[in-house]
Amino acid sequence: MRLTFLYLEAINYASHKPQLDSLSKQLGKTPQEIIAWIEPITDAARYVEWILKQLKTNTIRLPEDAGRVKQLLTDFGHYKSIGATDINRDIGSYRTIHDLEAVIDKLKGVDLKGRAEIRQEYREGTQWVKESLNYKILKITTPEAAAHYALNTKWCTSNLETAKEYLEEGPLYIVFQKQPGGKLEKLYQYAYNYSQFMDVLDRSVKPDREIQQLIKPSLDSKSEILVRFCILVDSRWLEAEPYIVKDSKWAYYYAVGVLRRRWPEAEPVIVKDPEWAYYYIINVLRRSWPEAELTIAKDPGWGYFYAQYVLRCPWPEAEPIIMQSPRWAYRYARYVLRRPWPEAEPYIAKDPEWAYHYTKDVLETSLAGSRTMHS
Repeated sequence: MRLTFLYLEAINYASHKPQLDSLSKQLGKTPQEIIAWIEPITDAARYVEWILKQLKTNTIRLPEDAGRVKQLLTDFGHYKSIGATDINRDIGSYRTIHDLEAVIDKLKGVDLKGRAEIRQEYREGTQWVKESLNYKILKITTPEAAAHYALNTKWCTSNLETAKEYLEEGPLYIVFQKQPGGKLEKLYQYAYNYSQFMDVLDRSVKPDREIQQLIKPSLDSKSEILVRFCILVDSRWLEAEPYIVKDSKWAYYYAVGVLRRRWPEAEPVIVKDPEWAYYYIINVLRRSWPEAELTIAKDPGWGYFYAQYVLRCPWPEAEPIIMQSPRWAYRYARYVLRRPWPEAEPYIAKDPEWAYHYTKDVLETSLAGSRTMHS
């Protein structure tokens, strides 16, 4: 932890605070966790703004792409130092990692052309599972097989440890296109739950209709898989909706990522879950939802968020629950009430960390403000 905070100072954390805070909300990670991802990368302090932009636009994923980014920046620094004429010395001129990789690959004499031919088949930990007129799908179940088939691509699964981490969640699949003479060229790799579908340059792509039909999950799949598939192909799937609608989390994601509007049929389920009811309010309804308030008020965290970001005022009905959580009582007092909250102090006092913050940020601030008014 000490190294992380030293590093925050080294890259001038304050100058990147807006980007880090925005990225923190997008990824659900603290700024410190994001910096810890970036820290091991060569020359990260020099290129931190560019790295943050890549994370923001989802063109890189950390920590799994750390090795790839580290090598790319090392190569970039090398070609700058020797005065290569084909490279722009301003890394900001390269909008995406793919743009920079294209230049570096050209200088290194590498040409992937968006696809890669199989030169040697790897049998252990693999199984051909699906086939259509133009494509074949290979299932990958071992890190060694994943690393083998990631050769001559930008996939992070070329690293055995990264491949192992992916496979701990579920198998990987590779889409091959049939070529004359019985040859196959690998085009795409995707995760078992469709969370990623990448070409050999590691760019997120939408599969064509023939591939969509080939990889389409069965209706008895988990709600997560059904929804992620719909998001991948950017299309509604009417037959799957009766299954998705039973799951509050994935019904929310379906409304946001596929329908992009209210989904009344799912609201009786979503309204019973304080977390997904809150997100539904923020990202779909964009207004208060009285029908969900009874549920949300029973959870101190989501009750605080609802008061702070939806109602934008104190919410007396939720206070008996919020005050019982030292963390959320402190935040409610500081950011919603903006004053001391005597009724919650016995609960806050039970937790040394939040008692300290409450004293420093609420009581002392209130006292200082009172002295200013009377001076």
